[in-house]
Amino acid sequence: MTDDGGRLERLRERVGTAQTRLRRRLQPVIKDQLTYWPTELGRRVDLTGETAVVSGELPDDELIVYVHGFLGEGRFDIAKTSGAHQAAAFQEALDAECSARNRERPAVVPAMWDSSTTWTKAKARSKRAGQRLAEWLRVQDRPVHLVAHSLGGRVVLEALDNDPGDCLDSVALFGAAVDPDSVCREYFAGIEALDGPVYNYHSENDQIVCRLYRVGEISAGLGCRGSDCRGGLLRSSGRLPSNFTDVDVSEQVQGHLDYYKPAEYTTAGNCVGAFVDNQL
Repeated sequence: MTDDGGRLERLRERVGTAQTRLRRRLQPVIKDQLTYWPTELGRRVDLTGETAVVSGELPDDELIVYVHGFLGEGRFDIAKTSGAHQAAAFQEALDAECSARNRERPAVVPAMWDSSTTWTKAKARSKRAGQRLAEWLRVQDRPVHLVAHSLGGRVVLEALDNDPGDCLDSVALFGAAVDPDSVCREYFAGIEALDGPVYNYHSENDQIVCRLYRVGEISAGLGCRGSDCRGGLLRSSGRLPSNFTDVDVSEQVQGHLDYYKPAEYTTAGNCVGAFVDNQL
C-alpha cells in the first residue's frame, strides 16, 4: 500500500472510531428523555427515493412539515422515536399552545428521510433529502412552514439552497446540528432568498449539539449558542441573512428532544409556544 493509501486508511479508521463513539455516547445522553411517544402520524412525505412520495391525506390549507434528524427512521433501539412519532408529539404540543391562544391548529406532516446510518453517511444523505424536499415544495399551492430538528436542519437548509418555490411562510430550526457559521456562508444565499423569516431556536442545555456534535465536527452546533459569524480559527466570518433570527430557549429546553414535546413530558418546557408566537 502506498503512503497516501495508508494515510487514507488510517483516516477512515479514525473517522469510524469517532462515529462509533458518537453513537455510544448518544444513547445514554437522551435515554432519560425517552418518555411519552404518541402513536406515529400516518400521513407523511417520504424523501428517501428519487422523488418525494406523499402517504395519507394532506389538508388543503396551512401545513407544517416536520423534518427529523439523525437516526429518525425508527430503527433506534431504546424506543420508537421515528420522525413520525416526533411529529405526533409536536402536533400535540402545538395543539395545546394554539388552543391556549384561540388560534387555528395547523396540521403537522413528517418528512421522512434515510438518516439511520453512520453520521457521515447521514450528512451526505441530508443533501439529497433537501433537494427532494425543495422539488416537492415547488409544486405546493398551500402555505407551508418548515420545522427541522437536529440534523434535519441540514435537510431544510439544503432545501432553501435549491429553490423551494414560493409556498414557504417560515422556517424553524430546533437544536440544529449544523455548524454555527454555516448560515453566514454556505447557506446564506438560500436563507436570504426566502420571502419569510428563519428562526433558530437554540439551547445551551442541549448536550447533543453542545457536546456530542463536537466529536465529529470540532465545535458546538448552531443549536447550542446560536449563529457565530465572527470568523477565527476554522470558522468563516460574514454577516447573518437579514431574515435570520437566533432565539435562545435555554431556560425552557433542557434536553435535545424537549424542543417539540408536550411541556408536561419535559423537565422545564419546550419552545413550541415561542414558535407559535413568532411564526403562526
